[in-house]
Amino acid sequence: MGEKRSHKLDYNCLMLKFDIPNWSDFITNLIKEDDVYNTETNSYGLEHEPHVTLLFGIHDYVDSDEFKKILVPIRHIKCKATKISIFENKDFDVVKFDIDGNYLHKINYDLRNGVDYTTSYPEYHPHMTIGYVKPGTGKKYRKNLKN
Repeated sequence: MGEKRSHKLDYNCLMLKFDIPNWSDFITNLIKEDDVYNTETNSYGLEHEPHVTLLFGIHDYVDSDEFKKILVPIRHIKCKATKISIFENKDFDVVKFDIDGNYLHKINYDLRNGVDYTTSYPEYHPHMTIGYVKPGTGKKYRKNLKN
């Protein structure tokens, strides 16, 4: 089935990582193996490290002190998954949790205004990727979550 992505990134990213018990069991039970999109280099598949990206595209030369200025004042971040949705493109669908959380948009805004980065995504949509599936198969996984 899916493996960890192994492709090299051109930029850095700052992620909020989660320790979710039974995550691997959950995603392998949710996503049908026949639907999983992958490449010969295992560059996609299922996401085995649950996280929310706070900002992607951070330039290599950005010093960690810049992050500290933004992150140290924040004491407690609460997040919840509101629904399972998808991003569609020609090669694959991304099945993901939409994440609602205090401070996520503020952190992203402060990072965008405080560090050098490059992105082709002008809007921030906090999400937690579940996995990459073959084009057109992601629709069947969409649903609203109650709790």
